[in-house]
Amino acid sequence: MNLIRLNMIGITILLSEVVISAFIVSSPLKNKNKRLLVNPLSMSFVADGSDYSSTDSDYESEDDGSGMSNQDSKSAGFRPLAVDEPAIEESPVSLSKNSANRFIVFYYDKDIDTLEREDVMELHDDRVECTEDHVLYCRKANLYNDTFNYNSMTDVVWSYPLLSTDLKRYVGHAMCLDSMSLQHVQEFISNEPNIQRLTGGDISNISLFRWRHLKDHTLRRDMGRHGVPNLLINIHRTDHDQLRADTNTSHIQYLIQSERVIEAGPLHIATKDKNDPDSIPIGNLILFNAYERDEAIQFAENDPCALAGLYDTMRLHNFNVLDISGKFVVMNRYSDDIDEMKEALEYWGYPVRDDQTPWINA
Repeated sequence: MNLIRLNMIGITILLSEVVISAFIVSSPLKNKNKRLLVNPLSMSFVADGSDYSSTDSDYESEDDGSGMSNQDSKSAGFRPLAVDEPAIEESPVSLSKNSANRFIVFYYDKDIDTLEREDVMELHDDRVECTEDHVLYCRKANLYNDTFNYNSMTDVVWSYPLLSTDLKRYVGHAMCLDSMSLQHVQEFISNEPNIQRLTGGDISNISLFRWRHLKDHTLRRDMGRHGVPNLLINIHRTDHDQLRADTNTSHIQYLIQSERVIEAGPLHIATKDKNDPDSIPIGNLILFNAYERDEAIQFAENDPCALAGLYDTMRLHNFNVLDISGKFVVMNRYSDDIDEMKEALEYWGYPVRDDQTPWINA
């Protein structure tokens, strides 16, 4: 059983520029007592139109007859209670039309490079240069609605460049895709700028799985809230059938009790039909938080599946997160700069506003 230890560098995508900065992540344990200073949030309790006041209250205030004190009416963020306003029930967020099947793409640049380059920094530099094209390609796939770009048949749920141990370069990529069919996913991958750069569109050596994403709320921790996010991909031994069945319950219990899992689920063979009996589980994908690299490795190795010898390989990576929707870039409010990529997409007709594509707002 091999466990590859990889760490993190930092990437900031702002506007149409790509800025790469290498940094060593200090241990959050050493800084956990530092307080984050934020401005107080002014709130109004009128979301459902209810009146939270009580006529039996012992609290006495100077009242001008309107039911509010002078002090309250001058408070920041104060609004009178909308007693007579009807409660507004929000409709559930609609699902994407491509949400029927979930796939995972996973590869190392050096393994699929048709030029067989030995210079790893050259591969890294090429990937950095290609990052903007990759983000634009993904945003074009994600931004559609009933009136524009509706023939986009693959959603990019997330896109994570994988990082090397020395924190100075990229080594590969992992993507999560939603689509109605395997064929649409394959077409999307073959035309993706990084794949075009490395293979010319040949995807025969790229790992592609169906992913049975476990969507229970206990396996949905916030990324980076307690530690640094890690991606763990484990592939089974070939003689694994009974061993997986024997360890599956304890594996799920282990993930839930850890209180660190961001996303998780079994990887299956990417058959044309997700109900094909040949689409058997062949591994697990787990995204989780850990304060230190050694802590992440310990978590991976103490998985009941790993202890039982189910896994043939275990690969652990830190990664960067790319904003492939255009909705989560925090702009500098003190600068006059604009998101040039977003502005260009809007000019071309893509639905860039939140209300136009609600399924990718969260």
